[in-house]
Amino acid sequence: MNPVSKMKQIEGTFIKALMEGKITPEEFVGLEFTTKIGKTVKEQVLLLSSQVDFNTMIEHITEMLREKHYTDYIKYVKKANIEKIKEYIDFVKITKQKETLIALRQLVQNEPTDIYDYLVQLEELVAKLHKYTITGNDVVGNEIVEDALQMAEQFENKQGMMPTFLEQLNKKLGGGYAKTGALYVLAGDTGSGKTTFAVQLATWFLYTQPNIKIKYYSLEMTPAEIGLKFLLSAGYFFNVYEKKNFKITTTYKGWRYALQEGILQRKYLNEIKQYILKTRPDMLSNFTIPKEYNFSIDKILADARRSLEDDKHMILFIDHLQILSGTNDDKTLEGTIRNITRSLREFSLHTGSTVFLLSQFNRGRQLKKCKNITEDNGLENLPNLHDLKGSSAIEQDAEAVTLLYNHTRRWLMCQENAEPEKNLRHRVYFKIPKNRYGPVGAVQEWWDDNLGLFVPSENIKQK
Repeated sequence: MNPVSKMKQIEGTFIKALMEGKITPEEFVGLEFTTKIGKTVKEQVLLLSSQVDFNTMIEHITEMLREKHYTDYIKYVKKANIEKIKEYIDFVKITKQKETLIALRQLVQNEPTDIYDYLVQLEELVAKLHKYTITGNDVVGNEIVEDALQMAEQFENKQGMMPTFLEQLNKKLGGGYAKTGALYVLAGDTGSGKTTFAVQLATWFLYTQPNIKIKYYSLEMTPAEIGLKFLLSAGYFFNVYEKKNFKITTTYKGWRYALQEGILQRKYLNEIKQYILKTRPDMLSNFTIPKEYNFSIDKILADARRSLEDDKHMILFIDHLQILSGTNDDKTLEGTIRNITRSLREFSLHTGSTVFLLSQFNRGRQLKKCKNITEDNGLENLPNLHDLKGSSAIEQDAEAVTLLYNHTRRWLMCQENAEPEKNLRHRVYFKIPKNRYGPVGAVQEWWDDNLGLFVPSENIKQK
């Protein structure tokens, strides 16, 4: 059993125990829940336990589970035309697809005896089928034209693009990243700052874009580590654009060292948090990070679909491609990458969401010899598309590819007696070798080692 299913089963056991009176409402609300159903039930217990008696509360929650979750999933199954499973089975030739369809038919034909277990099974089977089930919801002539006019109006009103916090990069991207369904790849060397850039970008979108929701899937960092980068990024934007004076200085040795030495302190971070709560609480409520580190592409897409909201534009960040698992059908790394990028591309087009997929360079790029690297020849050492692992699949599916290269850091690594404390401003290059609807090329920006953040050229005094 995979970790997600196991967690659902555990939380389902707690819900059953509450329903059967084996644990009290007080004990139940003291538990931590990660699944959508678990969180919903906990919210209802908190709301109702002080208003009605225990039996009435249980009746309400049982009805809610039946009407809300059970009905929602049944509607989703019907929307995908899976009620015609019997007809599909005769035409499906791939064994695993046929087995999944048969299992789903058996499940939906029977009245569930246990709502919670039924939902878990149904969710897993629907997730497997989603990637090859055609909904049958065609868009016809007049709707096609109306959609085109609506999209044109969005771009005319400058609502179709999401500018970044780096003006030079915006110009190269043609205004920023598109707010319509698109897959973007952000790639860089290990330690180049691509995760920090992704978190800064997510923070900037939360700060500047209305009605968005961001989900950040990190396979390497904890929510606490991502949260610290989020607070530092938010503090920086408040300082620059609202003339605040939050203390966000770290050191070239990193934020851990800065905290240990008192350069950066918890109270400074808490001041930023309190300011967000007072002025922009939506930045927190619209930013979520799943508490899991064993992601597959199917798990991510199933979770993202559950998180979609009609009135908010979904933005996914996935960090990163090379440690994300594909399906059991993938026999090679290239096949795995192709499956992942194609699935994300289809998800973005189907839902209108924006997806940022982080990626590593090939090891050969990272082991490049130092003899041709000087302090000022960054443009001569820029990465190329073929430096990406699985570059052909990435190039085909991505709307645009952004390659991040910290030349100063690379140059310092090549020095026998490097003095990083004397080189706190790093020359950073953003190269766009693939852009489906715009120009290609490279721009230079800056990394500030004292802040541990990327800084726009216009906000830093160059040497």
